[in-house]
Amino acid sequence: MRRVRPGPPTRADARATWLGNPYGMAMSYERFLAAAQRVLDGDESVQAAKDLAGVAREDYPGDERFDELLEVLARYTPEEGSPNAVAEEVRTVIRETNARVM
Repeated sequence: MRRVRPGPPTRADARATWLGNPYGMAMSYERFLAAAQRVLDGDESVQAAKDLAGVAREDYPGDERFDELLEVLARYTPEEGSPNAVAEEVRTVIRETNARVM
C-alpha cells in the first residue's frame, strides 16, 4: 500500500493547532469549501444555498467573516427575478468570503 504524504499545512491548520484543535478548523474549512464548490460549480438550487448557509452557521457561529454570505443566502430566491444575476451575486460573495477565511 502506497503512503500519501500530506500537503503543506494551511493557515487554517496553523490557526487550529494554535487554538488547541489540530483537526476541527481544517475540517470545518473543508466542509465550507465542499458546500461552496457545489454552488460555484453551477448548482443554483435553493437546497445548495441552504446547505452552504447551514455549514457557515454550524462551523463558524458568530464569525463576522460570514455575515455578508449569510445575508445573501437568506435572500436567495432564484425563482424570482433574473436567476443568472442572483446566482452570480451569490458566487461573488462566496469567493469574497473564501478569501477572508483562508
